[in-house]
Parts: sequence; C-alpha cells; structure tokens
Amino acid sequence: MLGDFLYIIKYYFQELVKHNSVKRNRKGAKWTGIMLLIASWIVLGARLAYKSDVNEKKQAVSAFSSAITNECEASVTAYGRYNPGSVSDGTKVIILTEIADKIGINRYEIQDYYDEKGAAVKSLSQSAANGDVVVKFLDKEQDQCYIYVDIILKNGVDCVYTYEEIVRDIYEDMGIDTCVNVNLTGEIDGRLYSENCRVYTESLMEKAGAKQVYAKEYDGIYTAYGYNKKMDEWVNIGGKKVNVNVTVNYNEQTGKSVIHLATPIMQQDF
Repeated sequence: MLGDFLYIIKYYFQELVKHNSVKRNRKGAKWTGIMLLIASWIVLGARLAYKSDVNEKKQAVSAFSSAITNECEASVTAYGRYNPGSVSDGTKVIILTEIADKIGINRYEIQDYYDEKGAAVKSLSQSAANGDVVVKFLDKEQDQCYIYVDIILKNGVDCVYTYEEIVRDIYEDMGIDTCVNVNLTGEIDGRLYSENCRVYTESLMEKAGAKQVYAKEYDGIYTAYGYNKKMDEWVNIGGKKVNVNVTVNYNEQTGKSVIHLATPIMQQDF
C-alpha cells in the first residue's frame, strides 16, 4: 500500500517538472503550489493509514496474548505463482537463498524431493529453538512455478507482524500477487461449548478491534469471521469483508481448547 502512495507522489512530481519546463509564469507557480499541497496530503495520508494498520495488528496480538493461558505460537505464510514460470535449478537456489537472506537466516539446508501430488520441490529450511523457516519452489505444472514461505515463531509473537511485512516485501519485489497470512495459536484450560465459544470469540474479536460478521460450528470446530475496517487486507467470505478469523477446537488428550486467530483468514489445517 505504501508503495502505491509513493508511486503516486512520484507521478505528481514528474508532472510538476514537465509542466514548469513548458510554462513558467504565475499560473505555473499556482500549479506548483497545488501540486505540492496534493503531494503533502498524500504523504500524510499514507503515513496515517500505514500507522493505523500496524497499530490494529499490534492490538490483535495483544488481545490474543491476554485471552490464552499459555505461551502462544505464531506463523506467517504466503504462496504465489512465480513468473516467468519454469526456471533452472541454479536460478531456484539463487532465489531461495536471497529470500533466506531477507528473512535473516543463514544456517539452512536445501533439499529436492517430490510432494504427495507428484510436484517437484526444491526446499530451503532451517530449524531452531525459537522458530522454523521453510521456503519452497514448487513445479506444480508445466511452466508453472510457485513460491511458498512459512515462518513459525515458537517463543513469543510480538514480532510476528514484522515478519509479515518482510514476507510481503519479498513477494512484492518479485512481482508475485499473494495474500500474506498470520496465524496465532494458543490454549486455554477446559472445553468451550457452543454458547461459550460464541461469547469467547465475540469478546476476542472486540478486543482485536473487529466486528464479528459470521460464525458457525462444524465437526467440533467453532469458526468465527470478523472485519476490522482499519486493517488494509481483507477477503470476501459469503459476500462480506473478512480480515480476522478465530477458531476454537477441543484437544481431548490435553483437556484444553486450542485457539487460533488469523489475519486475514486461516489457511492451515489443525
């Protein structure tokens, strides 16, 4: 989003220079003032919008952390089609290592294998006490390559949206259209039944700055969708805007309810 605003500013100033080179008079000076005013408003708007989005995401993390009874984990995932399509193994390695460098890892290993659907995969991965990183290059079909990124944070979730921004920049730099998903996971003692789930998710949504728009229970999993108008990204679910997703399911082995909060939407199985 911020990049779009900067592009607009660049366009205005290019027009400003072109206009003044042709016409240097009082009208041109007036035009200069107007263009500078417009540009300043765009910069201010971009800063305020970006700050609002970041603050709302921090609020969501804070709300989730206060709503669970144990240490929570977080993940950042993204998936998108790479153009120009099929590339050599050497190029894949270069792209994967560049991504790893931007994420900030350097003790990774690279492997080649085929997934359960027969797609060729070149995978870069690194595991550590504080988290895991997996970056994959998938050849799903002829001349169709996809890049997948999954970052798991095990000890603390405060920096999860910093990694979300890093991953978003990685895909934008490569010109890949994607939706970057953030998922927070934690537990609370005991089991939440239908009415308790409704009250719990509505309260969590409210603390995260979102209004719950839809909820359902299926196969023992309670799922709620909400919308925070101050967050940039959203997806369409049943004709409604959604960018906060909360799920609750019970783990009989541990006797605890597992809580997930995702933005803009859950994309993983549990």
